Amino acid sequence: MTMTTRINAVYHADMRAATGHEVRQAAAAVLDAAWRGGFKLLETLASWQERSEQRRKLASFDARMLRDIGISRAEAAREYDKPFWRV
Repeated sequence: MTMTTRINAVYHADMRAATGHEVRQAAAAVLDAAWRGGFKLLETLASWQERSEQRRKLASFDARMLRDIGISRAEAAREYDKPFWRV
């Protein structure tokens, strides 16, 4: 039985036809998918926060520091002016 079939057994009117085991399997599959989705969301939020902090630091660099890393003030401005969600 596929995961879609198990989920349909839980959410449709023919739920009485599903065994307790099938219902538990479907519920486990839904919880597993939600867990993975939640973890991915946390990873994305952490990535956005780090990117924002790095761009804030780049904006504070003086001309000497920018020269040391090999970028111009204009290149730095293009990078730190981007919104945090844009790579």
